[in-house]
Amino acid sequence: MVDHLLAGAKPRSEWKTGLELELIGYRKDTLDRIDFSDLESILKAYSSEPIVDAGTLVGAGGPAGTLTLEPGGQLEYSGPPRQSLSKAECELRNYLSWVRERAKEAGMVFLAIGFDPLRTLDEQKWVAKRRYRIMRPLLVARGERGLDMMTRTAAIQANVDYGTVADLAEKFVIGNRLAPIASAIFANSPFVEGKLSGAKSERALVWLETDSDRCGIPSPAFAEEFSLDGFLDYVLSVPMFYVERDGDYVDLTGVTFGEYLEGSGEWPAPVFRDFTDHLTTIFTEARLKQWIELRSADGGGLEQVPAVLAFWKGLLYDANALADARRLMPRLDASQYKELQRQVAIKGLEAECNGVRVREVARSLVELSRDGLKAIAPEETRFLDVLMERVVREGICPADILIRNFEGAWHGQMREVIDYLSIA
Repeated sequence: MVDHLLAGAKPRSEWKTGLELELIGYRKDTLDRIDFSDLESILKAYSSEPIVDAGTLVGAGGPAGTLTLEPGGQLEYSGPPRQSLSKAECELRNYLSWVRERAKEAGMVFLAIGFDPLRTLDEQKWVAKRRYRIMRPLLVARGERGLDMMTRTAAIQANVDYGTVADLAEKFVIGNRLAPIASAIFANSPFVEGKLSGAKSERALVWLETDSDRCGIPSPAFAEEFSLDGFLDYVLSVPMFYVERDGDYVDLTGVTFGEYLEGSGEWPAPVFRDFTDHLTTIFTEARLKQWIELRSADGGGLEQVPAVLAFWKGLLYDANALADARRLMPRLDASQYKELQRQVAIKGLEAECNGVRVREVARSLVELSRDGLKAIAPEETRFLDVLMERVVREGICPADILIRNFEGAWHGQMREVIDYLSIA
């Protein structure tokens, strides 16, 4: 398992950044969530490389990126990892332009936001992936909002590379411990069921009430010294969902991965793919595979996506910025971090908790990220302009703009919100 993780290490000259963007789609006339037939038509039009689950089309691949479906039909675009953020942005623009045309033809609209602002949990339309039948009951039992997480949330994710074990450790720890600050910077989900929820990031609140065994900030990020052995001890302690055999899913809910490896006549004999599959069912703020996934940002628009990538690239790919980021990350224990996350979800950049003034830390991190990009890719600092304007100068996040407009010029009209957030 250690060898597998270390196989992802790359020399600095080969480091790339990858993006993932989830969008929430609706019928334009009724604003109902789009159903599977709508999604299927998009996937079929995207490429001739289908991804199929027991005869059900659930994704489509291609050289310009992959489309897959989240449980509630959120449309997820995974772009190819790129060394140039300009190249990644260009591919994102092309993808969004393509989706916009498909949506216009089919009477659909896609929103760039972190949580479904309109529809109740009962109104969600589930995608028929077999593993969701196993995941749903466990997530219901392990948190009040597990089903909300599956069907009503959407995110922007940045994927980064690492070089050595020490570099992996720094990026994993910093990515997790700076998660609340990143959540505040990119908070963009203040609506629930057609009205303001009282939070800046409803998505972040949902994750706080979802299976604490596999979500949040993991224990290895709080260790005095991060080690891969310690990380794998954590992985072994996380309960499983399933293993896949011969195209079918075997339910192993309630069994930790460590118990599974010890063996039982009732379970299939372990194979190595079980480990890599298990890693995909751990939903921590920064997730380790053969790269590091940074998962703390709400879904957002064309300015926000490159800003998320640039923010993390500037902090994590320049050695001086990486060292300074460690000094800036909050020094809290696990319970204090969870309270900080809760305050951030409600108050965004205005949050103050256990001595952490979130707006001050956020401003320092954005400026530090810009300095990091100046050192390694000065032409890419433009992608941080939106954060320099909003976070550093104005001290606001995207949710603050939505709330201000909703209570002001939009007169509480959700149609205005939809028009503003429509990205395709």
